[in-house]
Amino acid sequence: MMLWYSRCLHHALQEELSVLQTQCGLGASLSSVVRRIWLANLAESSILTQNFSRTLEQSFEAPPLQEHETVESSRKPVWRTALKAAVWKALHPDTMLAVVFLGIWFLREAVTPMDMLRWASDGRLPFLNLPALSAELLQSAQEAGCTLPPSLLQPTGVMSVQGLVAMAAQIGSRLQMRLPPVNAGALLHRYIQDLALPEELAPAALRLFDIYMSGSPQVWLQDDIFLHPYAHLMAVLLVTLKLCCHLDVPAAQPPHAHDWQAWARAILQRCPGPHSFPATALDAAAMSDEDFGAYVEYLQATVFSGETVPDGLGEIVKAIKQKAISGRSQDGTNHQGRDKSCIPKIEFGGSGCEAGTSYRMACVTDASTEHRLGADYVAVLTACAAHLWLQPSFLHRLVCQLEMNMGKLEADLATKIGR
Repeated sequence: MMLWYSRCLHHALQEELSVLQTQCGLGASLSSVVRRIWLANLAESSILTQNFSRTLEQSFEAPPLQEHETVESSRKPVWRTALKAAVWKALHPDTMLAVVFLGIWFLREAVTPMDMLRWASDGRLPFLNLPALSAELLQSAQEAGCTLPPSLLQPTGVMSVQGLVAMAAQIGSRLQMRLPPVNAGALLHRYIQDLALPEELAPAALRLFDIYMSGSPQVWLQDDIFLHPYAHLMAVLLVTLKLCCHLDVPAAQPPHAHDWQAWARAILQRCPGPHSFPATALDAAAMSDEDFGAYVEYLQATVFSGETVPDGLGEIVKAIKQKAISGRSQDGTNHQGRDKSCIPKIEFGGSGCEAGTSYRMACVTDASTEHRLGADYVAVLTACAAHLWLQPSFLHRLVCQLEMNMGKLEADLATKIGR
Protein backbone atom coordinates (compact mmCIF):
# COMPACT_ATOMS: atom_id res chain seq x y z
CA MET A 1 0.00 0.00 0.00
CA MET A 2 2.73 2.45 0.96
CA LEU A 3 4.52 1.93 -2.36
CA TRP A 4 1.40 2.96 -4.26
CA TYR A 5 0.79 5.84 -1.85
CA SER A 6 4.30 7.19 -2.39
CA ARG A 7 3.90 6.76 -6.16
CA CYS A 8 0.75 8.89 -6.10
CA LEU A 9 2.49 11.66 -4.16
CA HIS A 10 5.55 11.50 -6.41
CA HIS A 11 3.35 11.75 -9.51
CA ALA A 12 1.61 14.84 -8.10
CA LEU A 13 4.98 16.32 -7.16
CA GLN A 14 6.18 15.96 -10.77
CA GLU A 15 3.02 17.70 -11.98
CA GLU A 16 3.65 20.57 -9.53
CA LEU A 17 7.20 21.00 -10.76
CA SER A 18 6.01 21.04 -14.35
CA VAL A 19 3.53 23.82 -13.56
CA LEU A 20 6.15 25.85 -11.66
CA GLN A 21 8.54 25.69 -14.60
CA THR A 22 6.09 26.18 -17.47
CA GLN A 23 3.64 28.64 -15.90
CA CYS A 24 5.47 30.30 -13.01
CA GLY A 25 8.86 30.86 -14.65
CA LEU A 26 11.05 28.87 -12.25
CA GLY A 27 14.25 27.31 -13.56
CA ALA A 28 14.79 23.72 -14.63
CA SER A 29 17.28 23.21 -11.78
CA LEU A 30 14.36 23.16 -9.34
CA SER A 31 13.34 19.66 -10.47
CA SER A 32 16.68 18.05 -9.65
CA VAL A 33 16.95 19.81 -6.28
CA VAL A 34 13.40 18.92 -5.23
CA ARG A 35 13.85 15.33 -6.42
CA ARG A 36 16.92 14.87 -4.19
CA ILE A 37 15.13 16.39 -1.20
CA TRP A 38 12.02 14.28 -1.80
CA LEU A 39 13.94 11.00 -2.06
CA ALA A 40 16.02 11.79 1.03
CA ASN A 41 12.91 12.66 3.03
CA LEU A 42 11.13 9.55 1.76
CA ALA A 43 14.01 7.39 2.98
CA GLU A 44 14.09 9.21 6.31
CA SER A 45 10.36 8.63 6.85
CA SER A 46 10.87 4.82 6.65
CA ILE A 47 7.45 4.56 5.02
CA LEU A 48 8.69 2.08 2.40
CA THR A 49 10.39 -0.26 4.84
CA GLN A 50 9.04 -3.73 5.56
CA ASN A 51 8.73 -2.97 9.27
CA PHE A 52 6.44 -0.01 8.60
CA SER A 53 4.27 -1.99 6.17
CA ARG A 54 4.09 -4.97 8.52
CA THR A 55 3.07 -2.79 11.46
CA LEU A 56 0.46 -1.04 9.34
CA GLU A 57 -1.01 -4.30 8.09
CA GLN A 58 -1.21 -5.76 11.57
CA SER A 59 -2.78 -2.67 13.09
CA PHE A 60 -5.15 -1.80 10.25
CA GLU A 61 -6.10 -5.04 8.54
CA ALA A 62 -8.72 -4.18 5.93
CA PRO A 63 -12.08 -5.97 6.18
CA PRO A 64 -12.90 -8.18 3.19
CA LEU A 65 -15.00 -6.71 0.39
CA GLN A 66 -18.59 -7.82 0.26
CA GLU A 67 -20.65 -8.18 -2.91
CA HIS A 68 -21.44 -4.86 -4.66
CA GLU A 69 -19.01 -3.00 -2.37
CA THR A 70 -16.25 -0.66 -3.43
CA VAL A 71 -13.01 0.01 -1.61
CA GLU A 72 -14.34 3.21 -0.07
CA SER A 73 -17.85 2.06 0.84
CA SER A 74 -16.63 -1.05 2.66
CA ARG A 75 -14.27 0.80 4.95
CA LYS A 76 -15.74 1.95 8.18
CA PRO A 77 -15.09 5.61 9.02
CA VAL A 78 -13.15 4.70 12.17
CA TRP A 79 -10.87 2.36 10.21
CA ARG A 80 -10.21 4.96 7.49
CA THR A 81 -9.54 7.71 10.03
CA ALA A 82 -7.06 5.62 12.03
CA LEU A 83 -5.27 4.46 8.89
CA LYS A 84 -5.01 8.01 7.55
CA ALA A 85 -3.61 9.28 10.86
CA ALA A 86 -0.91 6.60 10.90
CA VAL A 87 0.13 7.15 7.28
CA TRP A 88 0.00 10.95 7.42
CA LYS A 89 2.12 10.97 10.55
CA ALA A 90 4.89 9.32 8.52
CA LEU A 91 4.35 11.14 5.22
CA HIS A 92 1.68 13.83 4.97
CA PRO A 93 0.45 15.06 1.55
CA ASP A 94 1.45 18.56 2.69
CA THR A 95 5.05 17.33 2.48
CA MET A 96 4.89 17.88 -1.29
CA LEU A 97 4.39 21.62 -0.88
CA ALA A 98 7.00 21.82 1.89
CA VAL A 99 9.63 20.00 -0.20
CA VAL A 100 8.98 22.25 -3.20
CA PHE A 101 9.21 25.35 -1.02
CA LEU A 102 12.43 24.04 0.53
CA GLY A 103 13.89 23.65 -2.97
CA ILE A 104 12.82 27.19 -3.85
CA TRP A 105 14.50 28.52 -0.69
CA PHE A 106 17.65 26.51 -1.44
CA LEU A 107 17.86 28.06 -4.93
CA ARG A 108 17.09 31.52 -3.46
CA GLU A 109 14.19 32.16 -5.80
CA ALA A 110 12.05 35.25 -5.19
CA VAL A 111 8.97 33.10 -4.51
CA THR A 112 7.25 33.41 -1.16
CA PRO A 113 5.26 30.81 0.82
CA MET A 114 2.22 33.00 0.16
CA ASP A 115 2.71 32.42 -3.57
CA MET A 116 2.88 28.66 -3.07
CA LEU A 117 -0.26 28.50 -0.93
CA ARG A 118 -2.23 30.83 -3.20
CA TRP A 119 -1.37 28.72 -6.25
CA ALA A 120 -2.39 25.57 -4.41
CA SER A 121 -5.66 27.14 -3.22
CA ASP A 122 -6.54 28.42 -6.69
CA GLY A 123 -5.89 25.04 -8.27
CA ARG A 124 -2.93 26.32 -10.28
CA LEU A 125 -0.72 23.83 -8.48
CA PRO A 126 -2.15 20.29 -8.53
CA PHE A 127 -2.69 19.63 -4.84
CA LEU A 128 -6.33 19.76 -3.73
CA ASN A 129 -7.30 17.45 -6.61
CA LEU A 130 -4.78 14.79 -5.62
CA PRO A 131 -7.26 11.85 -5.68
CA ALA A 132 -8.45 12.70 -9.22
CA LEU A 133 -4.87 13.27 -10.33
CA SER A 134 -3.98 9.79 -9.04
CA ALA A 135 -6.99 8.00 -10.57
CA GLU A 136 -4.93 5.85 -12.96
CA LEU A 137 -2.46 4.86 -10.25
CA LEU A 138 -5.33 4.01 -7.88
CA GLN A 139 -6.85 1.82 -10.58
CA SER A 140 -3.51 0.09 -11.15
CA ALA A 141 -3.15 -0.48 -7.40
CA GLN A 142 -6.60 -2.05 -7.23
CA GLU A 143 -5.78 -4.33 -10.15
CA ALA A 144 -2.61 -5.36 -8.33
CA GLY A 145 -4.65 -6.33 -5.28
CA CYS A 146 -3.79 -3.28 -3.18
CA THR A 147 -6.65 -1.58 -1.35
CA LEU A 148 -5.60 2.08 -1.22
CA PRO A 149 -8.56 4.25 -0.13
CA PRO A 150 -8.76 7.46 -2.23
CA SER A 151 -9.53 9.40 0.96
CA LEU A 152 -5.96 8.70 2.03
CA LEU A 153 -4.85 11.14 -0.69
CA GLN A 154 -7.42 13.87 -0.08
CA PRO A 155 -5.85 16.93 1.57
CA THR A 156 -7.93 18.60 4.25
CA GLY A 157 -7.16 22.02 2.79
CA VAL A 158 -4.12 24.22 2.38
CA MET A 159 -1.90 24.81 5.39
CA SER A 160 -1.01 28.20 6.84
CA VAL A 161 2.07 30.22 5.90
CA GLN A 162 3.72 29.43 9.22
CA GLY A 163 2.81 25.76 8.83
CA LEU A 164 4.51 25.61 5.44
CA VAL A 165 7.63 27.44 6.63
CA ALA A 166 7.82 25.29 9.79
CA MET A 167 7.45 21.99 7.90
CA ALA A 168 10.12 23.02 5.37
CA ALA A 169 12.46 24.04 8.19
CA GLN A 170 11.89 20.73 9.99
CA ILE A 171 12.62 18.71 6.84
CA GLY A 172 15.79 20.71 6.20
CA SER A 173 16.90 20.16 9.80
CA ARG A 174 16.22 16.40 9.72
CA LEU A 175 18.13 16.04 6.45
CA GLN A 176 20.94 18.25 7.82
CA MET A 177 20.81 20.51 4.78
CA ARG A 178 23.11 23.52 4.61
CA LEU A 179 20.57 26.15 3.66
CA PRO A 180 21.49 29.68 2.53
CA PRO A 181 20.05 32.81 4.18
CA VAL A 182 17.00 34.56 2.80
CA ASN A 183 17.52 36.30 -0.55
CA ALA A 184 16.91 39.78 0.85
CA GLY A 185 17.83 41.67 -2.32
CA ALA A 186 15.45 39.81 -4.61
CA LEU A 187 12.58 39.81 -2.11
CA LEU A 188 12.87 43.50 -1.24
CA HIS A 189 12.79 44.33 -4.96
CA ARG A 190 9.75 42.06 -5.27
CA TYR A 191 7.96 43.80 -2.38
CA ILE A 192 8.63 47.22 -3.89
CA GLN A 193 7.27 46.15 -7.28
CA ASP A 194 4.22 44.39 -5.88
CA LEU A 195 3.35 47.36 -3.65
CA ALA A 196 3.98 49.93 -6.41
CA LEU A 197 6.58 51.79 -4.35
CA PRO A 198 9.43 53.91 -5.79
CA GLU A 199 12.36 51.79 -6.99
CA GLU A 200 14.73 54.23 -5.28
CA LEU A 201 13.78 52.64 -1.96
CA ALA A 202 15.42 49.32 -2.85
CA PRO A 203 19.10 50.30 -2.30
CA ALA A 204 18.27 52.04 0.99
CA ALA A 205 16.25 49.09 2.27
CA LEU A 206 18.95 46.60 1.29
CA ARG A 207 21.62 48.73 2.94
CA LEU A 208 19.57 48.92 6.13
CA PHE A 209 19.15 45.14 6.04
CA ASP A 210 22.89 44.57 5.55
CA ILE A 211 23.79 46.78 8.51
CA TYR A 212 21.17 45.84 11.08
CA MET A 213 19.83 42.39 10.22
CA SER A 214 22.14 40.36 7.96
CA GLY A 215 23.79 38.63 10.93
CA SER A 216 20.61 37.90 12.91
CA PRO A 217 18.62 34.65 13.18
CA GLN A 218 15.79 36.25 11.19
CA VAL A 219 17.58 35.61 7.89
CA TRP A 220 17.42 31.82 8.22
CA LEU A 221 14.61 29.35 7.68
CA GLN A 222 13.43 28.38 11.16
CA ASP A 223 10.38 26.95 12.90
CA ASP A 224 9.53 30.09 14.87
CA ILE A 225 6.81 32.60 14.03
CA PHE A 226 8.88 35.48 15.46
CA LEU A 227 11.74 34.56 13.12
CA HIS A 228 9.47 34.77 10.05
CA PRO A 229 12.07 36.03 7.50
CA TYR A 230 9.50 37.43 5.07
CA ALA A 231 7.84 39.47 7.81
CA HIS A 232 11.18 40.82 9.02
CA LEU A 233 12.05 41.91 5.47
CA MET A 234 8.77 43.78 5.29
CA ALA A 235 9.65 45.44 8.63
CA VAL A 236 12.91 46.59 7.04
CA LEU A 237 10.97 48.12 4.14
CA LEU A 238 8.58 49.85 6.55
CA VAL A 239 11.42 51.38 8.55
CA THR A 240 12.99 52.53 5.26
CA LEU A 241 9.70 54.20 4.31
CA LYS A 242 9.51 55.89 7.72
CA LEU A 243 13.03 57.26 7.35
CA CYS A 244 12.78 58.32 3.71
CA CYS A 245 9.16 59.51 3.55
CA HIS A 246 8.63 60.77 7.14
CA LEU A 247 5.60 58.51 7.49
CA ASP A 248 5.36 58.84 11.24
CA VAL A 249 6.02 62.61 11.42
CA PRO A 250 2.92 64.38 10.03
CA ALA A 251 4.41 67.84 10.59
CA ALA A 252 7.36 66.99 8.35
CA GLN A 253 5.18 66.18 5.32
CA PRO A 254 5.66 68.63 2.41
CA PRO A 255 2.59 70.34 0.88
CA HIS A 256 2.44 67.92 -2.06
CA ALA A 257 3.30 64.75 -0.16
CA HIS A 258 2.23 61.35 -1.41
CA ASP A 259 -1.34 60.39 -0.49
CA TRP A 260 -0.58 57.24 1.52
CA GLN A 261 -4.21 56.77 2.51
CA ALA A 262 -5.28 56.46 -1.13
CA TRP A 263 -2.26 54.27 -1.88
CA ALA A 264 -3.14 51.89 0.97
CA ARG A 265 -6.76 51.61 -0.17
CA ALA A 266 -5.63 50.81 -3.72
CA ILE A 267 -3.21 48.13 -2.46
CA LEU A 268 -5.87 46.56 -0.25
CA GLN A 269 -8.32 46.55 -3.16
CA ARG A 270 -6.01 44.50 -5.37
CA CYS A 271 -4.34 42.49 -2.61
CA PRO A 272 -4.64 38.88 -3.83
CA GLY A 273 -5.00 37.29 -0.40
CA PRO A 274 -4.95 33.52 0.11
CA HIS A 275 -6.88 32.93 -3.13
CA SER A 276 -8.63 34.86 -5.88
CA PHE A 277 -12.05 33.33 -5.33
CA PRO A 278 -14.83 34.72 -3.06
CA ALA A 279 -14.44 34.35 0.68
CA THR A 280 -18.09 34.99 1.61
CA ALA A 281 -21.55 34.39 0.17
CA LEU A 282 -21.86 38.11 -0.57
CA ASP A 283 -18.64 38.00 -2.60
CA ALA A 284 -19.97 35.04 -4.57
CA ALA A 285 -23.27 36.83 -5.20
CA ALA A 286 -21.37 39.84 -6.57
CA MET A 287 -19.64 37.77 -9.28
CA SER A 288 -20.65 37.83 -12.93
CA ASP A 289 -22.19 34.71 -14.47
CA GLU A 290 -18.90 33.98 -16.21
CA ASP A 291 -16.83 34.29 -13.05
CA PHE A 292 -19.40 32.37 -11.03
CA GLY A 293 -19.25 29.52 -13.56
CA ALA A 294 -15.46 29.48 -13.32
CA TYR A 295 -15.76 29.38 -9.53
CA VAL A 296 -18.09 26.38 -9.67
CA GLU A 297 -15.70 24.60 -12.05
CA TYR A 298 -12.84 25.32 -9.65
CA LEU A 299 -14.75 23.80 -6.74
CA GLN A 300 -15.60 20.69 -8.74
CA ALA A 301 -12.01 20.27 -9.98
CA THR A 302 -10.22 20.89 -6.67
CA VAL A 303 -12.11 21.11 -3.39
CA PHE A 304 -14.67 18.44 -4.31
CA SER A 305 -12.50 16.56 -6.80
CA GLY A 306 -13.48 12.94 -7.15
CA GLU A 307 -16.60 13.40 -5.03
CA THR A 308 -20.05 12.42 -6.28
CA VAL A 309 -23.43 13.62 -5.15
CA PRO A 310 -24.89 11.10 -2.65
CA ASP A 311 -27.90 9.10 -3.74
CA GLY A 312 -31.13 10.99 -3.26
CA LEU A 313 -29.53 14.44 -3.18
CA GLY A 314 -29.14 14.99 -6.92
CA GLU A 315 -32.40 16.90 -7.34
CA ILE A 316 -31.71 18.99 -4.24
CA VAL A 317 -28.28 20.02 -5.53
CA LYS A 318 -29.80 20.88 -8.91
CA ALA A 319 -32.46 23.03 -7.24
CA ILE A 320 -29.84 24.84 -5.15
CA LYS A 321 -27.82 25.68 -8.28
CA GLN A 322 -30.90 27.04 -10.06
CA LYS A 323 -31.88 29.06 -6.99
CA ALA A 324 -28.39 30.52 -6.70
CA ILE A 325 -28.29 31.59 -10.34
CA SER A 326 -31.85 32.98 -10.37
CA GLY A 327 -31.31 34.77 -7.07
CA ARG A 328 -28.18 36.46 -8.34
CA SER A 329 -29.92 37.50 -11.56
CA GLN A 330 -32.95 38.95 -9.79
CA ASP A 331 -31.13 41.11 -7.27
CA GLY A 332 -28.64 42.30 -9.89
CA THR A 333 -25.70 41.95 -7.56
CA ASN A 334 -23.11 40.89 -10.07
CA HIS A 335 -19.88 42.77 -10.34
CA GLN A 336 -20.92 44.31 -13.68
CA GLY A 337 -23.41 46.55 -11.91
CA ARG A 338 -21.45 46.97 -8.71
CA ASP A 339 -21.21 50.50 -7.44
CA LYS A 340 -17.60 51.48 -7.92
CA SER A 341 -17.88 54.02 -5.15
CA CYS A 342 -18.21 51.18 -2.64
CA ILE A 343 -14.48 50.96 -2.02
CA PRO A 344 -13.94 49.37 1.39
CA LYS A 345 -12.51 51.75 3.93
CA ILE A 346 -9.43 50.84 5.89
CA GLU A 347 -10.57 49.61 9.27
CA PHE A 348 -7.99 49.70 12.04
CA GLY A 349 -10.19 48.70 14.95
CA GLY A 350 -9.13 45.47 16.61
CA SER A 351 -5.74 45.44 14.93
CA GLY A 352 -3.94 46.95 17.90
CA CYS A 353 -2.55 49.71 15.64
CA GLU A 354 -5.26 52.36 15.55
CA ALA A 355 -4.25 55.75 14.20
CA GLY A 356 -3.76 58.28 16.95
CA THR A 357 -3.18 55.75 19.72
CA SER A 358 0.02 55.76 21.72
CA TYR A 359 2.59 53.08 22.20
CA ARG A 360 5.61 53.09 24.50
CA MET A 361 9.04 52.09 23.29
CA ALA A 362 12.01 51.49 25.56
CA CYS A 363 15.00 53.55 24.45
CA VAL A 364 18.67 52.79 24.98
CA THR A 365 18.73 55.22 27.88
CA ASP A 366 16.23 52.93 29.71
CA ALA A 367 13.69 55.75 29.60
CA SER A 368 10.21 55.27 28.18
CA THR A 369 9.05 57.39 25.29
CA GLU A 370 5.46 57.77 24.22
CA HIS A 371 4.92 57.90 20.50
CA ARG A 372 1.66 58.49 18.68
CA LEU A 373 0.99 56.47 15.54
CA GLY A 374 0.39 58.62 12.51
CA ALA A 375 -2.52 57.90 10.19
CA ASP A 376 -0.24 57.51 7.16
CA TYR A 377 1.96 55.01 8.96
CA VAL A 378 -1.05 52.97 10.08
CA ALA A 379 -2.41 52.93 6.51
CA VAL A 380 0.91 51.76 5.06
CA LEU A 381 1.36 49.24 7.89
CA THR A 382 -2.08 47.74 7.21
CA ALA A 383 -1.47 47.42 3.48
CA CYS A 384 1.97 45.85 3.95
CA ALA A 385 0.64 43.41 6.55
CA ALA A 386 -2.18 42.33 4.23
CA HIS A 387 0.38 41.64 1.51
CA LEU A 388 1.95 38.99 3.77
CA TRP A 389 -1.36 37.79 5.33
CA LEU A 390 -0.26 39.16 8.73
CA GLN A 391 -2.01 41.09 11.47
CA PRO A 392 -0.87 44.75 11.45
CA SER A 393 -0.13 44.54 15.18
CA PHE A 394 2.33 41.69 14.60
CA LEU A 395 4.16 43.54 11.82
CA HIS A 396 4.22 46.71 13.94
CA ARG A 397 5.85 44.74 16.74
CA LEU A 398 8.64 43.68 14.37
CA VAL A 399 9.10 47.28 13.25
CA CYS A 400 9.47 48.41 16.88
CA GLN A 401 11.92 45.58 17.53
CA LEU A 402 14.05 46.59 14.55
CA GLU A 403 14.04 50.25 15.59
CA MET A 404 15.15 49.33 19.11
CA ASN A 405 17.98 47.19 17.74
CA MET A 406 19.04 50.05 15.50
CA GLY A 407 19.07 52.45 18.45
CA LYS A 408 21.10 50.08 20.63
CA LEU A 409 23.63 49.50 17.88
CA GLU A 410 24.05 53.23 17.26
CA ALA A 411 24.42 53.89 21.00
CA ASP A 412 27.02 51.14 21.37
CA LEU A 413 28.93 52.52 18.40
CA ALA A 414 28.87 56.03 19.82
CA THR A 415 30.16 54.72 23.17
CA LYS A 416 33.05 52.90 21.51
CA ILE A 417 33.99 55.97 19.46
CA GLY A 418 33.92 58.16 22.58
CA ARG A 419 36.38 55.98 24.46
